[in-house]
Amino acid sequence: MSKLKIIVLYDRVLVDDSEEQSTSSEKSPVTRTLDKKEVEEEVADALTKLGHEPMMHELDGTPKSLLALARMECDLVFNLTESFAGDDTADFKIAGFLELIGKNYTGSARTA
Repeated sequence: MSKLKIIVLYDRVLVDDSEEQSTSSEKSPVTRTLDKKEVEEEVADALTKLGHEPMMHELDGTPKSLLALARMECDLVFNLTESFAGDDTADFKIAGFLELIGKNYTGSARTA
């Protein structure tokens, strides 16, 4: 098996801590209380152990993060995202974007 360059694509869930914050446009990331690695770190560690070259990329809901993803060289995108720009009904758009830019990604029927 050859070494693959794999982008581990992830997002962060955003929540409002109070009613005051929900009226503002700023949101803060969920605070983790467990002393464990994030899922994307576990995936990257497993890919490294399998001899691949993982690269982490956070899709933060901005056009800038989409453009950066389009410019990254890789053999595969391991898609762990569940939302885009705080909209958890927009996850299918991420797969559509990956199709549009010609990236192979997990869960797709595309073949290289």
